[in-house]
Order: sequence, then structure tokens, then C-alpha cells
Amino acid sequence: MRVRVLLFLLAIFVIATSAQAELALWYDFEEGTIGADATTVPDQSSYGNDGVTEDIWSYGLPKYTASHDSSNALLFGYDSTMTTAGGGWNNISVPKSDSINHIGQQWAMGMWIRCDDVAGYEGTYGNYPRILSCPNYEIELHAPSDTASYFWPWDEDPTWGNPGSWDMTTAPTASYEGSWMHMMLTFDGDTFTQYINGSPVFTATDFAHPFDDGTWDQDLPYWTDSPLKIAKGLSTDSYGWFIGALDDVAIWENCYLDSDAVSDLYNGYETPGTVGTIPEPMTLVLLGLGGVFLRKRG
Repeated sequence: MRVRVLLFLLAIFVIATSAQAELALWYDFEEGTIGADATTVPDQSSYGNDGVTEDIWSYGLPKYTASHDSSNALLFGYDSTMTTAGGGWNNISVPKSDSINHIGQQWAMGMWIRCDDVAGYEGTYGNYPRILSCPNYEIELHAPSDTASYFWPWDEDPTWGNPGSWDMTTAPTASYEGSWMHMMLTFDGDTFTQYINGSPVFTATDFAHPFDDGTWDQDLPYWTDSPLKIAKGLSTDSYGWFIGALDDVAIWENCYLDSDAVSDLYNGYETPGTVGTIPEPMTLVLLGLGGVFLRKRG
């Protein structure tokens, strides 16, 4: 009987482990040396979502720079000498994949951000620096005329004003301009939470976007075969450029990170590749049934 119990516990462990949060994309930018151009950006998750850098206007590729700690980051929107903000326009392009398209009803996104300048966005109200941008979701920072940041959960009908395609105003980010900021967005199936530097700064309980709805698969301009853009907007070559540095850009699918996990990431106790996650509801059910089984066997 003891062997059977041990085997059952092993099975529960395997199921629980496989059902936990999946890291779908992670760029740690440790593959290059400071000052070197970044070309291919390898994904450190198991999904192989490697990115390719783009230099749309031939001003120079993103370059490796120092991060908030002793690690590397990637610098966007500078000239080739890395001294003039707005002297270059570049980004990362990530091919569409199921792991970053259908991220599920629980998810998390996070990164270290140093936004150096927003003056290069023509001063228009809609020209926000984009951190992540794809047909399914978009993270925007503040603009010259608006100190708030935004999260866009696009719906199958991407027409602006459609009830499912609305902007969620999140906590302001302008006060962090020029300094490193750790930002996480998480959704546990009920509550959307934004964290800045390890602390919750915004929550919403009316978030109900169906991230498995096939939005990215719509036959619309820029949509069906669009990549995920990092450090620029999706739609045109002159839209939503980011000036500054990014590090540890990560997306988790079918899971969320709790406040302790977010704090561990911010404080450097964990990395996106090691941080603990919350099991999905079905995993919790299985674990509960396992406990009942073992009690009866005892």
C-alpha cells in the first residue's frame, strides 16, 4: 500500500507541476556585451519565442547597456553613440505563436523599464510609448499630454470604442521617467493588478477580456500574421516608439503571479525563470482529491 501511495503522490506532483504557470517568453538580454548591437534576441523560456531586432529608419540597432543591477539591458531609440535620445528608432519583433497569442484566463506580464524621454512622440495625445504591442494586448506608458499608463485588451472587433476594445487607465508612470521601474501586470481570473516596484498601485475587478478568443487571428490589416512588437507600436513604422532601456521582459500564460512572487522579482530574489507560481484551479482540485484519498487510505 505504501508503494501505491507514493506513486499516487508522484502522479499528483507531476500533474501539479505541469499545470502550473508557464513562462511563455523571457528576454534577459545577457547574450551580448555592453555597447554591442543586438540582432537575434533569444527567448529564455521553453517556447522558443526568439525575437529579431529591427532598425526601421537605418539609424542603428538596439544596443546592450547596463541594467538596474549588474546585468545587461537593451537600449532603444538612441543614436549609434548611445548618447542622443530620439536619435534612432528600433525595436524587437517576435513572430506570432500560440504561446503568446492564447495566454489564457490567468496571465502575467512584467519587465524592468527605464523610459528616458517621451518628447519624440510629436506631442500628440495618442502617441504613447509602447512596451508590448500585438493584436491581442498592448502596454503603453505616459505621453507628453497624459501622465497615465494604459493596458489595451483588444477584442475580436478592434474598432476603437467597441466595448471589448477599451483602454484600461492604470497608475501614472511619468514620475519614474529617467529612472528604472519594475512593472508587472497580472490577472488571476477575477482581478487585474498593476504593480510598480513590487507594490500594487492599481486594481480592477471588471476586467473580462477573453484572451482565448482568436483576436490575433482576425483577417484585418496588421492582424493575422502580425508579430508581437517590443518597444514600438504595432500598426505603422512611426507609431509608439519607446526611448529608453528594457530588461527581463516576460510573459506568463495560463497563470498569474501573486504579490509575494512579484515582490521577489522586484527585489532580485527570483528571476522570471525561477519565480514560483500559483497552480491552476484544476490542479487545486486534483490536490484536494488526493488529500481525501490519502485520508481514506489511512
